[in-house]
Amino acid sequence: RLTRRMGYGALLLPPRTDGTSPYKLALLCAPLVMAALAAITLALTAIFWHTGPARALMIMPIACVLAIVFILLPRRNTTDCLSRVLAFRSRDKRRAWECSMHITAALSDGKRLMDMPEEWFQQYPAEVAEDLYVSNCIINGSSRLIRQARFAEAYEMLRPLFDLAPAPETHQLVACVLLNGAICEALAELPPHCLRQLELPSVKYMTPASWTPRLRTAQYARALFLNHDEAEAAALWTQIEKDMAADRIDDELIRRMQEKAGLITKEDNV
Repeated sequence: RLTRRMGYGALLLPPRTDGTSPYKLALLCAPLVMAALAAITLALTAIFWHTGPARALMIMPIACVLAIVFILLPRRNTTDCLSRVLAFRSRDKRRAWECSMHITAALSDGKRLMDMPEEWFQQYPAEVAEDLYVSNCIINGSSRLIRQARFAEAYEMLRPLFDLAPAPETHQLVACVLLNGAICEALAELPPHCLRQLELPSVKYMTPASWTPRLRTAQYARALFLNHDEAEAAALWTQIEKDMAADRIDDELIRRMQEKAGLITKEDNV
């Protein structure tokens, strides 16, 4: 990854989405490069040991070894190389990794979820849903389905994550799952499981900044369909109008809610 853009990371992968990419080399390339650099600098230092600059080079192999140790250290969110290699014995997790890399690279290039291939947004079994890349694909896939007005399908995609326990490494994921789920419940005649949980600390305090308009949309849905609170809906509407003007909220989504709540007629929603 040479810059903030993830496109370079995707270049490590063949264009596959079936879990057959050569993941070991891609995951272990960083420690392998560090090891090669350490070996080269150590050899140069040994050859030219009689010169002062060569002896100063000894800091390089030491620094490389420390970098390798840091890269390989286990992390709580299992993003370290060795944890990923072990996790990718599951083909579903490999598929999610491939798709997630493609999605992230496309988002970095300014593309919209709606413009990405359908094959990048696959279903995954519940037993792997908490994996970092699987959950990323589920959230992006459900957001894409919501934009396509396929609310019931989006809800089914989210189901494996509904029982996710809030924790430091999962708070933002829980928030995103509940916000997407709340919109699906409002527009697909589903029980208000997510709509009732919008006051959870994960949602109130850990919603990503880029999801703030989605939070207001979910709160607007709760005011209309769960609380039936016109004052709350009106208070939210002021900011939602600004979000719509700035293209931060899907206008069609809001109009569907208003039509269902009887605020506008079907003829107005054209």
